[in-house]
Amino acid sequence: MADPDISKLLANASVVESNELNFAGRELKLDSEDDAREIVDAIHKCQKLISLKLDGNTLGVTAAKAIAKALESHPEFKRALWKDLFTGRLKTEIPDALNFLSGGLILANAKLTELDLSDNAFGPIGVKGIQILIESPTCFQLQKLRLNNNGLGITGGKILADALIKCHERCITTSLPFCLRVFMCGRNRLENEGAQALSQFFAVAGTLEEIYMPQNGIYHEGIAALAISFVKNPNLQVINLNDNTATETGGIIIANAIAYLHKLRILNLGDCLLRCAGAMMLAAAIKDLNELEELHVGFNEIPTEAAIMILMGLNGKAKLSKVDLDGNLFATEGCIKVKSMFQQILPGVLGSLSEDEGLDDDDKDEDEAEDSGNLEATSRLEDSCNDIEDEVDEIEIPIHSTVIKTNSNIPEPFDVPSMKITTKEFLDSPTADKFLALGNDRLCRIMEEINNDLDFDRRIATLPNKAMEACGNAKHKLMQSLYRF
Repeated sequence: MADPDISKLLANASVVESNELNFAGRELKLDSEDDAREIVDAIHKCQKLISLKLDGNTLGVTAAKAIAKALESHPEFKRALWKDLFTGRLKTEIPDALNFLSGGLILANAKLTELDLSDNAFGPIGVKGIQILIESPTCFQLQKLRLNNNGLGITGGKILADALIKCHERCITTSLPFCLRVFMCGRNRLENEGAQALSQFFAVAGTLEEIYMPQNGIYHEGIAALAISFVKNPNLQVINLNDNTATETGGIIIANAIAYLHKLRILNLGDCLLRCAGAMMLAAAIKDLNELEELHVGFNEIPTEAAIMILMGLNGKAKLSKVDLDGNLFATEGCIKVKSMFQQILPGVLGSLSEDEGLDDDDKDEDEAEDSGNLEATSRLEDSCNDIEDEVDEIEIPIHSTVIKTNSNIPEPFDVPSMKITTKEFLDSPTADKFLALGNDRLCRIMEEINNDLDFDRRIATLPNKAMEACGNAKHKLMQSLYRF
């Protein structure tokens, strides 16, 4: 006789399988009702349809209408997995097809938990095809929204943000909890304005656990808006802003924000031009993030000294499994030093450094390279430090009226207590406040101290993982102008 528990598990497994219709990768050209007949019949035959996978096919308006009509009889439907569904279709067709599909789900009174329309190049006009769906009760329980590689642009980003804000507002008025946890919107050319618009939604939602927005052409103004909204989502576990142009200014702001996100597991700021100042601030911010599993900061023009500071910030992270520092400015000697110190302190977590972009001493005359390089680095770092506060002061972030009403939980600005501190004291126990207290020439002082301290490697190898003193409970002065709403 079969074990009753095993029989029950097998029964449940078959139910789960029967609740999902999978037409993925069939390369079906669905133009007419007849073309969609197989899918429509399968929908009608399925007594309890939870999930429908249609990716890898191409859907026209008439076929979409037929499928939507079939979906009207399934209020239990939850997962619309429709990525890569409109290959070869005109942009004028796609909104109509999406309108029909949206209408079918709304008429069914379905309650979606997952919507995936990634890899459909429908642009801003396509967002209008799902606008009514996102604003409707059908999306009140939505947990995962994936809109990756849709070509939304600034306009599409704004339309999407407005629709999500309306969804949140309407959901709250019904006394239902808003549920969105995963938001993916990479490769969409959102730029600053699109990012700022979406930050308004993040700020009012407060429920996000994973945010993916890589390759969107976002500069530090947009990064600043996102950083503020991230603070409003204390359960954030994954942030991916890879391949946006944060620069030192955005790096400092995002670093200040993540110091509040103690559940953060994965942080991807690769190819964001953080440079030395952004990396130094990040090093202080991550010191108290004990859940951190992965840190990606490759291709950021980070020098060896800043990489060592990042290592200090990561020291003692028991769950850490991966650190990406490839493509920075270590050169051969720096790569050897970084690898050696990681091997001593955090063995097995550092990824490859094969694409390091630093110049080796052999490429130039050694003396000339050292002298001119130091002068250039000093000048650039001093200019960077002097300009960052001015750049932050000039950032203007439009605030949605709903954000103003619900933003009371964002920490108030504060004045950093005046303190006198030596570079050695900062290196022994780095915090954001101490970093700022070093003054405008802080980066040069830090680099000089590290280069002159022959015992530095040994000291940081035994450095205890003390909690960050101020990053976790107060805003540093660069953020004051950003919290005046």
